[in-house]
Amino acid sequence: METALIGGFTAIVIAILSASLGYYWTKKREQAAELRKAKLELYQNFLSAYSAARTDPSHEEKRELLIKEANAMYLIASPSVIIAWQNYKQAVKENSCETQQKENLFFYEVREDLGTNAKAKYSSFKVEMSTY
Repeated sequence: METALIGGFTAIVIAILSASLGYYWTKKREQAAELRKAKLELYQNFLSAYSAARTDPSHEEKRELLIKEANAMYLIASPSVIIAWQNYKQAVKENSCETQQKENLFFYEVREDLGTNAKAKYSSFKVEMSTY
């Protein structure tokens, strides 16, 4: 009798534990997918603003849009993306010869943040922005 009771109790505990863990992992995957979707949209908007401001740096509205998108990036971008962006901005300000390298690192970090750099190595990664 006791063995049947212990067996039944164990089965119930295992069933509840399995259902709870399944629910937890499913929710965790859904949240990660939602965050990636939000980051992708953010980076797409940022890239559009960046490209527009780069083609016409004196246009005030384009610069303001870039600032707005860059500020939005601070909310959900990974720390490595934010640091790379800040380093790139500093290189541009100083008119540094490392500007292209810093831009490449920034876009590399964006791709890392989105999980799209599966086998890419930074040393072989290069960005050539289209201006048309």
